Amino acid sequence: GRCNANCGFCPHESLDRKFNEMDDDLFDKIIGDLEEIPPAIPINIFPNLVNEPFMDRKIFPRLKTINQRLPQATLAIFTNFNVVHRNFFDDLAEIKNIRFFNVSFNAANEEEYEATMRIDFQRTVKNLKTLMAKNRDETFFSGPVLFSRVASLSDADDRYVEECARLFSEFTPGEDFLTQVKPRTNWLGSTEGDQSHI
Repeated sequence: GRCNANCGFCPHESLDRKFNEMDDDLFDKIIGDLEEIPPAIPINIFPNLVNEPFMDRKIFPRLKTINQRLPQATLAIFTNFNVVHRNFFDDLAEIKNIRFFNVSFNAANEEEYEATMRIDFQRTVKNLKTLMAKNRDETFFSGPVLFSRVASLSDADDRYVEECARLFSEFTPGEDFLTQVKPRTNWLGSTEGDQSHI
């Protein structure tokens, strides 16, 4: 349940479990239950959602366990990609079947990013550039990194794609990365503020 960011549109601050991690027995039970699904039926696992997975010291061992015990399962990772440990890319190279790598990158300029997410912009940009460069050579996952922004319901939403293209000009949109502005919601009343009209 840990996250280093503090985004106003996210319900993380109100979670009862925000300082906890999943018990090993519960994790093993979930994987055991999924092993009962016939191998011919595809499974897509989201190992996290309202937290930062790379703050979890067990994330890579657990992803390896999923690979070993559920070889048909694909993985969808959601991260702000601000926290990368020393051997991160070596660990990432050992994980198979990552189908979707979504980075919560809520602004492509330093002022707005740090006001929105309250984490270091330059560190995240450096991590993202390293990830995209290494993914060209090592192919951690087959598709591009998805940069996602939760709509601010302002003109900045319209500028986001262009700002990302400028910031990451040495990379190719559509191949190395894709950008997406997601609708703003209030998480069923868990956060305050306006919502997108869908």
